Amino acid sequence: MKTVILIVRIVIAVICGEVILVLGTTLAQEVIVDGLNWYSSSKVELALGGFGSLLAAVISGIVAYMIVKKKSLIPIVILSILVCIETSWLIGTGRSEEPLWFSIVAGATLVLGFWIGVWILNHFKPSVNK
Repeated sequence: MKTVILIVRIVIAVICGEVILVLGTTLAQEVIVDGLNWYSSSKVELALGGFGSLLAAVISGIVAYMIVKKKSLIPIVILSILVCIETSWLIGTGRSEEPLWFSIVAGATLVLGFWIGVWILNHFKPSVNK
């Protein structure tokens, strides 16, 4: 029964983490900055959109890790893999209009954000996962 509960928590953590990531990056890149694009956005807009996306990933990682209520990194690993798959798909199908390095850095920033979220949670509130 404990295994089933853990699996359900992992699935919920991944779904919630992904929803938070999508909503947060949409807010940062489409609402606040009004469409983030390497070629047409100013440096300030790129910085704001990039920071907002990183912040969305950090919050996503914190929430996903807290839902599991164990020191299980499975949801964070799954979220990281999903971002890598999506980034690869966007680049591979030509749906990314940005330079290759920009798309790779954007995806890597999201993955880094998940792991920063876990680090923050463990560093500043270790009792959450006990």
